[in-house]
Formats: sequence, structure tokens, C-alpha cells
Amino acid sequence: MKVYLYPYGGLANRMRAIDSAVNYCAPKNKLVVVWNKERGMNCKWSDVFLPVPFIKDKAPNKLIRYVFKQLGDVSIVKKKFFSILKRMHILCVLDLFDGSKSDEYNRDLSRRYMIMLIKSCLDFCPKEKFHNELFVIKDQSRLQLELKKVGENTIGVHVRRTDHKIAIENSPLELFEQKMSMEQERCPKTTFYLCSDDKTVKEILQAKFGEDIVAVPDGVIDRESVEGIIQAACEMQALAHCKKVLGSYGSSFGEVASVMGKNELIYVYK
Repeated sequence: MKVYLYPYGGLANRMRAIDSAVNYCAPKNKLVVVWNKERGMNCKWSDVFLPVPFIKDKAPNKLIRYVFKQLGDVSIVKKKFFSILKRMHILCVLDLFDGSKSDEYNRDLSRRYMIMLIKSCLDFCPKEKFHNELFVIKDQSRLQLELKKVGENTIGVHVRRTDHKIAIENSPLELFEQKMSMEQERCPKTTFYLCSDDKTVKEILQAKFGEDIVAVPDGVIDRESVEGIIQAACEMQALAHCKKVLGSYGSSFGEVASVMGKNELIYVYK
């Protein structure tokens, strides 16, 4: 069986989908990951991470684009055609998205087909061990700048804002302030490594707790630039090295960082 994965969404979404695809495919030479530049992830794999043989920096080919396009077609003939291919175990196409986990697609994953196309932003096949070795950041000097801000008693904080309505509504800043105060009361030596896509959030929390207590990343905040994505990858690695992570509800960034570092993830939400 040959498996083609088309990961989409932000950095963390793509990383967990790739990790799941590797778990699903044994051996890995049956897997091809199509890494596509698009809005919110305007960079190549090779811009951020060291090369991995089965991860290809290219847009989906015409056949893959055509097949996924047909999934939204209401034509009975086309639906019947793809249904026949699936029943014959020739081709199975799974378009997975948040909230789509179901017994139906779990059954599809348990079967074998000649070709499987998977479009996903999910951890559709997770295991206890995350494949950190796949996600080695090229710019180690920039990574080390962030890791220097993480100490033995550092707690990671990820406050997601901008366009993430679920995180904004469910994880207000005052709850982060309360949780950070509680952590300091529990251990006066506690420091924080704060990641956020909102500059104002960083200013408010540093003003409240002090710049010597709350460290913030130095790099660019920009999901549309290569520099911004590289910075985000470095921040995720730094969060993974923290003692625990205080995360925003509905955001996969803190979740993936926690899985990578095998540290405790605490969602801060109403």
C-alpha cells in the first residue's frame, strides 16, 4: 500500500498529522508527505527542518488535487466511481478535519488499499512516543537563543490570540494571570517562558510579573513569512523543554509542544 499524506493547517497541525502518518505506515518507504506552501504556512519544509526522505517540498500533483476536488462533487456517477474503487481496495481517500474522528474513518484506516490519500490536520494515529527526530530545526543558533530562556523551574505559557476565536473566548488573559500567580505561590522560584501571537499580551504579563520572571521570544511574529514560521518552531521546542505548559483552549501549538517534551499540559479555560 502506498500512502500519500497532504498535511494542512498551521505548524502544529501539520506536525501531528505527519507523526500519525509515520505511526500508520510501516515501513516508512510506503509514505509520501506532500508539504504545500499556503496561507498561514508560507514556507517550505526545508526552510525550517532538516531533510526527511519521504517529506517532499512540492504542491500536490494534478491527480491528488483532482481526487480531493471530486470529493465535494455531488455527482452520483463520480461518487459511485470512487465508491467502487474503495470497495475493490484500489483507492481510499480520507479528508480528515477537526471533529471528523469517527468509527467510519477508523475502519478505513484499519484496512489496506493499493493507494490511500489522506488529507489531515489531526493526530489520527497517535502513539505515546512522538517522532521528535523528524522535526530537527535547521537554524540551531536561533533555537539555542530560545532554549537559554528556559530553566529548571520554568513553566511554558502559550496565549493564542489574533484569529483564533475559540482560544480568545475560552482562555481569557485574566485566567492566565490567575494561573501564573498560583504557580508562583506554589513555587516562588518559578519563572515563565511566554509565547503569544499578540505583542500586547507579552507587554501586559511582563508588566505584571516582571521581565526577570517572564521571558519572551525575540523573533518575528508572522505566520506568513519564513522567518516567522522558523521562530514558531523554535518557540515550540522551547515550550517542550519547560517543566509544564499552560496552553490555550482549542490550540494545538501547546499540545504538540507538550507531547514533544513529555511534560504536563494544563489548558487554561473557563
